[in-house]
Amino acid sequence: MARCWTLTDDVVDVWLVRLPPAAPPPALLAMLSPAELAAAGRFRHRPSHDSYVVTRGVLRQLLARYLGEAPAAVEITSQERGKPVVRGPLRFNVSHSGEFALLGFARDCDVGVDIEAVRAAPDWLAIARRFFAADEADALAATADAQRETAFFRCWTRKEAFVKATGLGLSAPLDSFSVSLDATAPRFVRLPPTEDNWSLHDIAVGRRYAAALVHRGEARSLRLHRLDDPLALCATA
Repeated sequence: MARCWTLTDDVVDVWLVRLPPAAPPPALLAMLSPAELAAAGRFRHRPSHDSYVVTRGVLRQLLARYLGEAPAAVEITSQERGKPVVRGPLRFNVSHSGEFALLGFARDCDVGVDIEAVRAAPDWLAIARRFFAADEADALAATADAQRETAFFRCWTRKEAFVKATGLGLSAPLDSFSVSLDATAPRFVRLPPTEDNWSLHDIAVGRRYAAALVHRGEARSLRLHRLDDPLALCATA
């Protein structure tokens, strides 16, 4: 077992993981809890199943290194609304889409992440007017047609990262707060009345992806780690 990694109070660790096309090895499946294996079994689409298994396996291995435990021994439980947690000061959040998974880790600080593969739809503006805040939909309407699709996902990931960080999930109305849509200055335009002092960051993934991280409190330094071979990490666990 690798030595325990140190995570200080002024840093957020971000892991961008390239998900392999191959099926996950038995050793990785052996790390997962019965609940995680049951969740994996509910995926009917094989690539989605494999992405979930690899993402959870990587999560367990990274948690193990932060906590100084064996991956299979890490106890992951859920808060009232389903947000996964571990005992102690470590906070984390996970998302995966397409070829990538995104994981965020912080000490004594709520954190949320979201990553989305940019994809086509008949009318992203209509979707925004239905679910987003009015000022966000207006900003999207003012965006040039060629950039509107990417701007929609930029907005979506920033909002989703926030509701995941708060632990409210789908119970939080997406029109109860708003974020900026521009690419260069991610920020909260308006927060719910019960919330304040949150920090918002975009995560650079590459063409045709949008990703964001939100954490409670003043902005912390982000340490971005890229993991192109997660199965090699499994082999060293």
